[in-house]
Amino acid sequence: MTETAKFWLDWVVQALVAAGTLGAVYAALFGEAFKAKRVRLSASIEQRRGVFTPTRTPVFLRRGNEVMQGGYNEGASRYYQLRVQNMSKRFPAHHVNVWLLRVDQYANNAWASTWTGEIPLIWQHQDHIPSPRTIGNPANADVFAISSEGVLSLQPQILALNLPREYRDACQLALTVQIRSDEIVGGDIRIRVEWDGRWHPDEDEMERHVAFELVDAT
Repeated sequence: MTETAKFWLDWVVQALVAAGTLGAVYAALFGEAFKAKRVRLSASIEQRRGVFTPTRTPVFLRRGNEVMQGGYNEGASRYYQLRVQNMSKRFPAHHVNVWLLRVDQYANNAWASTWTGEIPLIWQHQDHIPSPRTIGNPANADVFAISSEGVLSLQPQILALNLPREYRDACQLALTVQIRSDEIVGGDIRIRVEWDGRWHPDEDEMERHVAFELVDAT
């Protein structure tokens, strides 16, 4: 092989290697951008009556300096959930959380903001399926729960000292949440919650005491 032929052969090999490297970089950069544009997360309420869940709370007794478990209190809660769905079947959304951004409460004939911040809400079955979620199939985030003890409690993953989490009387709330993933940050979603302070195990009867609906999504 002549020196000229060897030069051009080496040049072609190096050009192919460079082209392959550039192609890999292009695929990594623009491939992820292509996928991100096709991730479409939406929110809905499919169980307006909530999900009835039996509960068992341990009871502890003190005898002298010893504390021991003395059985359980049987109860129930009804969980009200936001269903998160990815409208793209081919491209899953990664590290998805529903973030609580704001709590407004109606009192004294006026709405007032009682909390603003950023706290993720609990996913249904979070004890068994880690958070944040990968959303290909739909998943449910717990927004609030009402217990048979007559307590409405918001469901953040992290307890914040300044967040008014529990309500023991009738209340009207407006919650602002947002869905976020690695690929997309959604618009604000406003949720109306109205409770007259009553509990009933029957879902038809309980529906008369609770209003849970999406007001708007921007």
